[in-house]
Amino acid sequence: MHTTLYRAQRILLGLLLGTAGLYAGVLMMYSIGLAPVLDALSAENFLKLWQLHDYYLHLRIRFLLIGIGVLYLLTLLCFATAVRTKTFAFIALACVFSIADLQINRTLQRPVNRSIRLADVGAHSSASVYGMERQLFHALHLRQFCSIGAFGLLCVAAMLPHRRPSDSTPDMVAQPHSR
Repeated sequence: MHTTLYRAQRILLGLLLGTAGLYAGVLMMYSIGLAPVLDALSAENFLKLWQLHDYYLHLRIRFLLIGIGVLYLLTLLCFATAVRTKTFAFIALACVFSIADLQINRTLQRPVNRSIRLADVGAHSSASVYGMERQLFHALHLRQFCSIGAFGLLCVAAMLPHRRPSDSTPDMVAQPHSR
């Protein structure tokens, strides 16, 4: 039973680490790839591109976030027997960072996305579009900090020594003879 729990902990932590890393990479893409492109566009083209981007991405990201949430829940439940360990503390702290990312998305980014989605491309001034773009980038930078922080904490949690439960069978490796 203990060996099964240990394996489940390692597998779930690995899945969570991979999924959180993927998500952090998606958010990092905004800074290194999309933000410079969006900055170079005219107000009209910015609105068009972000409307398309938001349309195609928001449902896919929602499924990824649900998957990450389920993995956090399962991983924390699996580590419930190790609540007083550093590993559990780092996973729980990473979960807090992920919840902060969700809150930033809900309170800062979604309203801007909604404004952009409903915007009439030809009716907005460059100044109002620039304001929306700055709000959007502010929210994205905060979300990047949270997602990269969560990923980093999960990396530390995965690297911490984790005691493997002792097996009931003795070690069968022959000891070298002393000469």
